[in-house]
Amino acid sequence: MIETLYTALLLAVGAADVNSVNNQMAAQSLETTRYQATSFWANANRNKLLTLVSDLDADSTKELPAVKEGQSVINGGLLPDTYGLVLTDRFKRLFGYCSYDHGTMKTSSGYYQGIDTPNDETVIGVVISSGADGLFQSDCKDLLSREAQNDDLAIYITQGQIP
Repeated sequence: MIETLYTALLLAVGAADVNSVNNQMAAQSLETTRYQATSFWANANRNKLLTLVSDLDADSTKELPAVKEGQSVINGGLLPDTYGLVLTDRFKRLFGYCSYDHGTMKTSSGYYQGIDTPNDETVIGVVISSGADGLFQSDCKDLLSREAQNDDLAIYITQGQIP
């Protein structure tokens, strides 16, 4: 069925455009593959980060590791490079990272300020890829509400996922 549709498409656009169609399909396939691989590695990072939670400021609310300073997502940083995380996405760019300090004490550096009373659905961290365009358009403030921008790929870590 797909081959028949592909053949019909090629006949419709003409032989001169066959290479153009093939190139477009190959580019879309490569981009899709990169997004899938990026999603896989971002999820692997999420799982590793969840093993590293601790209550850094003694307010009974656990935090993920702090961000590493660097050019990245707005109001965020990069993944810390001391825990064996995958630092680059499949577009060969550094992952961005947001880590939130929730609870009654919010004095930790390397964190975006969170809310006083988090619940199981509260985002405590985000691993983010800048996507195919290579630009971070998302802000850690927006990501707290699960609002990734443009082609940014965000993997959210919630309070309820802490083991």
